[in-house]
Amino acid sequence: MKNRLKKLSEYFKKQSFSKKVQIIVAAFMTMVFLIAVPVAAWFSYQRKMITMAKINSPAKLTLMSGHREDIIEFKLSGIDVGEGVAVSKDFVFGVEGKDISNYKLQLAHTTNINFDYSIYRAIEDDTNGTVRYTTADGSTVKYIKADLVLGDNSGTFVGERINGDTTGGRLIGTANYENKSYKGTDQLQDFAQPLYWQTGVINSKATYNGKTYNDYLGETCRSDKEFLNYYVLHIDWDENVVNDKETDLIYITAQVSK
Repeated sequence: MKNRLKKLSEYFKKQSFSKKVQIIVAAFMTMVFLIAVPVAAWFSYQRKMITMAKINSPAKLTLMSGHREDIIEFKLSGIDVGEGVAVSKDFVFGVEGKDISNYKLQLAHTTNINFDYSIYRAIEDDTNGTVRYTTADGSTVKYIKADLVLGDNSGTFVGERINGDTTGGRLIGTANYENKSYKGTDQLQDFAQPLYWQTGVINSKATYNGKTYNDYLGETCRSDKEFLNYYVLHIDWDENVVNDKETDLIYITAQVSK
């Protein structure tokens, strides 16, 4: 090996200046080629990984606020029960998904305040809508309140109340799904026990009076695999509910279904 390197060195010294330049350039290009081959292979591998990630990407299901806004804009504000007055309040939210045909909604809430809760499917319609949603920039968007999917107002029962009971004529949750975070003989206050409701299977591409519930179809279509369904959380109460400084916790969740 040393003899070969010595002969090459002697050969290089005997060459003219232009010949030496050619030899150096040729050697450099060989090195570049040897380096470029593994780099190109790495980029090829990355492209394959990206393609696999796109093909095998998991289904998407996200809760949103009204008018395609982030869920952080969903605020349960403006509820004033007054004194001896029956009133109601509507709040708009959405379910955005991809590569999903069916899903379920669940509403969980404590019962310190004797509110009635219902959830309706909704369609954004500034001409015929009666439910108003105020966007982050202060503009108003209207919604049609359509099919009832959860609740028991006016004797109608849609979906499923999975742990309900009554005490003193009031609806409360039971301990069926309770995971205690305390020991001993302490008992959770009746109205602090969450009450769980679950809808039946909801089809993301269903229609109402010829109109689709999917806000990502038509002019706003982003992909035939994506959808955005709107809902109205309707809360009402009778004249017996008064402002006694009580507070309730409300949770809305969505789950992929077959």
